[in-house]
Amino acid sequence: MHRVGKIDDVLTLFVDDQIKEIGGQFSEADKPAIKRILETFVTYEGTRREGTLSTLATETGFNVVLIRQIADALETSRILQCDEGSYELAHDSLAKVIDKGRSTEQRQINDILERLKEAWQEYIETKKPNDLLLPQRRLAEIQLYETAIHTELSRTNAEAIWQFVIDSGAFLEKERQAELDEQRKKTNRLRLTIAGVSVLLVMAIIAMIFAFWQQIVAQDAADKAQSALNLVTLQRASAAQATGLRYRDYDEPELARNAFIKADSLLRGLPDNPIFPDNNTGSVETLQRLKDQLSHYHPPMTN
Repeated sequence: MHRVGKIDDVLTLFVDDQIKEIGGQFSEADKPAIKRILETFVTYEGTRREGTLSTLATETGFNVVLIRQIADALETSRILQCDEGSYELAHDSLAKVIDKGRSTEQRQINDILERLKEAWQEYIETKKPNDLLLPQRRLAEIQLYETAIHTELSRTNAEAIWQFVIDSGAFLEKERQAELDEQRKKTNRLRLTIAGVSVLLVMAIIAMIFAFWQQIVAQDAADKAQSALNLVTLQRASAAQATGLRYRDYDEPELARNAFIKADSLLRGLPDNPIFPDNNTGSVETLQRLKDQLSHYHPPMTN
């Protein structure tokens, strides 16, 4: 193990020295491309892989001229080897060294890829149960490096794993839509309930208003009936008083007394503050006049 560690250290120094030496051939802006191109020859599992100028251009976004210059320089330094236009690392041990020297971002991508592969394998081995599809948190993590992850899976012929990602997203979207539909149904049910309660409330208010109006109408009718009855009673009392006056003029005191008693009895049957029809404005004055006259004609019979 100690010997292996020393070999890895030597290779690390060798690669760093070669990158530094090759970097002297390029501008400051192009120097980062050397390490980025080297990393494309290593899978996320830390093994070496092949690459052509066109695939390297697609994966890195650098122009082919720059890639060719860097690839030729790396081949000259014995880090790469080329066979019929296809480049790869000269030895497997170089892949491990380069993998260890990856950027923090690339390490995060590799970690995501590794966990994604494990999740996919478990999903396949357990006959694709929905509960083993990727959760939203994992999908959000993958989305941060979507292009790089998809590219890596494509170049390693692992499209089935990417399909696993797509299926997970589709399943979550389906669940989200189902939840939205259920929420809409609940909202609609609530709206219908509120509408029903509102209708009942309006009907109750209308019923209360109608009942109150009916009460007013009934009271008004009762008041009119009472006022008409009061008027008739007043008219009968007035007629009885007039009859008593005539008997008194005829010198018939007993008949006059009986007529005055009848008029007085009729007036006593009226309420304390009797109401009369609106078109009989003189009824109150007539009532007061009769009471005053009866008190003079027959004092014991009046209040």
